[in-house]
Parts: sequence; C-alpha cells; structure tokens
Amino acid sequence: MKDPRLIRLAQIARLVEEAGTASLRRAVAARESVRAQIDALDATRAKSAPQNAAEARIAYAYETWASRRRAALNLDLARHEAECLSLLDAARQAFGRARVIDALIARQKPR
Repeated sequence: MKDPRLIRLAQIARLVEEAGTASLRRAVAARESVRAQIDALDATRAKSAPQNAAEARIAYAYETWASRRRAALNLDLARHEAECLSLLDAARQAFGRARVIDALIARQKPR
C-alpha cells in the first residue's frame, strides 16, 4: 500500500500545477490581446500621403492619438510579458514538483 500522505501530497501538487497552468493561459491570452490591439493600430496607418491641408491635419491628429495609444499599449505589453515569464517559471516549478512526487510514489515498496 502506498503512503496515503504522499498520495495526498501528489493530489495537491497536481492541483497547484493545474492552477498555475490556468493562470499562465490567462496571462498569455491577455498579452496576445494587447499584441492584437497594437497590430490593429499599425494596420490603420495611412498608405499614401495626404492630398491637401485638411487631410494632413486629420492624419496628424490621428497619428498623434495613435502614438499615445501605442505607447500605452506597449507598456501594457511589457507588463503582461513580465507576468507571463513569472507565471511560466512558477508553472515549471509546479510541474517539476508534481513529477518528483509521482516518482517518489512509484519508487515506494508495497507494504
């Protein structure tokens, strides 16, 4: 019979691993959402030069706004990237911990 305390520890380790993986998935989705917003801003850039002064003023106003928005989104992207890296490290540790506990259980001699 396997040690019930070790079995319970393995169950807890798997729950921690699953929770960490779910957190990482959410963080990656948030990061990708910000990347998509940046890509959308980049896609709306004017393809040709303004033809008159009115178009130039409109293009300038839009580019001014878009530059500020892009800067804010880049800050968000950096924050999400740092969060993803931190959560990735935590998920790796939880995965390793669960595998070590599983190996300990497998090595136990039957009683």
